[in-house]
Amino acid sequence: MRRISESLPVTTGNHWARGCPKCANGIVSAPPLTRACELYLERLVQAIDKQLVFCDCQAGTRYRAFLRNRSQILIEEARRDPRMVAQAGRASHPDIEVAREHIAGSYEFAPAPTMHFVHDVEAEREVAG
Repeated sequence: MRRISESLPVTTGNHWARGCPKCANGIVSAPPLTRACELYLERLVQAIDKQLVFCDCQAGTRYRAFLRNRSQILIEEARRDPRMVAQAGRASHPDIEVAREHIAGSYEFAPAPTMHFVHDVEAEREVAG
């Protein structure tokens, strides 16, 4: 029996963006997303902090280039704006700094692991004694 997907025409377009068998969308390994800010900002901060490992396939190469270019655009914007002098001196941008703070803050509020307490009848009897 043939699968329905075998009879459908092959879609053209950006199928390369899904990555290869070694990666997911061009990323081999990355820290878990906190969803504390927009996805691209979180990935941008992770790339700047060298927490992402990109694949050498087309998706990984393009994703790395996109994040590098976006970082450079934001840094150039910070250098041109006199209100962003402090961030420009650190080769950063307020969007990057705020995203970094939100990500760090989300780790503080991460849910604690569930604790299970065992009801010990014998211990209660000794205390009630």
